[in-house]
Amino acid sequence: MNRKKKKLKLKIVMACIVIVLLLITYKIFSIFVAQVGLAERALTKYANEILDIDEKIICKYDWYNDRYNATNNLGFALDYRRQNKTIHDGNLSQKENEKASKAYKDLVINSGENLVFPIDITVWTEISASNYDIKTQRLYLLGIYNSEDISEKDSISRATNIVMDTIKGLGEDYNFTGIQAIYFDKNGMFEISFPADSFKAIDTKKLLSKTKQKGKSEYPETYINWLKENNF
Repeated sequence: MNRKKKKLKLKIVMACIVIVLLLITYKIFSIFVAQVGLAERALTKYANEILDIDEKIICKYDWYNDRYNATNNLGFALDYRRQNKTIHDGNLSQKENEKASKAYKDLVINSGENLVFPIDITVWTEISASNYDIKTQRLYLLGIYNSEDISEKDSISRATNIVMDTIKGLGEDYNFTGIQAIYFDKNGMFEISFPADSFKAIDTKKLLSKTKQKGKSEYPETYINWLKENNF
């Protein structure tokens, strides 16, 4: 009799566990479906109002990048990012990138003789799904070389100031909220990196807090050769 009771209790416990797991699975699936629906509504509204595309946008979730990508045959990328409720329009982002690249080329022509900037920059642009006039942008500025004779303690502040001056020099048409910048001088290699996860523009304080010196094992060959060429 006791053995039968134990088996019955075990069956009840197992049944409860299965029910709980089913409820959790259903809840997760319901949230996922709701999120996909939210993304499709946001992109459809944008496509109708801004792109003059009179069709419903269908999305597929990209787990790796946490984005909802439009699967319609649009000829360009269009996706929704749920973290900040932002839209990435590939055509718009490309136009912003081309505009910034032109301004950048004009800017570096007048850079100091000790500074060598990368040939190109990249600007990734997203806009608020609730206000298309609000942008959040990430700047990729990869490979600034500074041949000034400065102390090691001044390298971080110098890296920050050069990056901030570059951002300001590009003009007021941008809202850079994230960045990846690589800076080199006689004292080492430094990286400033953080995503564009807000609509708040980059400031010097945040740049300073995110500037990290890289280890020698991470030095690229181009930097090692540059050190030799400059007798550092």
